[in-house]
Amino acid sequence: MNVYWVLAASIIANATANILIKIAMRGASITSMGTLISRAAAEPAIWFGGLLFVASFGGYSYVLSKLNLSTAYPLMTSVGLAIVVLYSTVYLHEGMTWQKAGGFVLIIVGIWAMFRR
Repeated sequence: MNVYWVLAASIIANATANILIKIAMRGASITSMGTLISRAAAEPAIWFGGLLFVASFGGYSYVLSKLNLSTAYPLMTSVGLAIVVLYSTVYLHEGMTWQKAGGFVLIIVGIWAMFRR
């Protein structure tokens, strides 16, 4: 399998896991570790998010056996960040400030500059 397809799947799994856990924890009143554990145990989205983290870790480990860390890590973090920022802004209505938008553009330009041939 092409290593970049595995990297893409790992990125999507990681971003989706973060989004699912955020959705499951919205509005939760966490006052102790016990309430956190009981909330997590009762939420299927958290369980699925955890499984996606495990799948992402497995895929990313494979990717690191094939690609340089200096290539894989920037892609994993920046593309994952882009997915989460876009989803959070559009679907979770977390808001987009000019500073956040400017930082987002700088990340995209940075990815382009790093991998331009």
